[in-house]
Amino acid sequence: MKKLIKRFKFLFTFHKSIPFIADFFYFFGFVDDITVAAFLLQQMVKAAPASLKEKHDFR
Repeated sequence: MKKLIKRFKFLFTFHKSIPFIADFFYFFGFVDDITVAAFLLQQMVKAAPASLKEKHDFR
């Protein structure tokens, strides 16, 4: 019976956490975008010709 009461209590208080979940996924999406952009820039530098790497002092 205690489990049933706890489950109902969770269902009735879950709506309070929805704004937190929305903010969390917004932040996660922002971090994810930065990670993908950094990875793409890293791959561009790796694939660049040697002359460009020397010109901009990348090793």
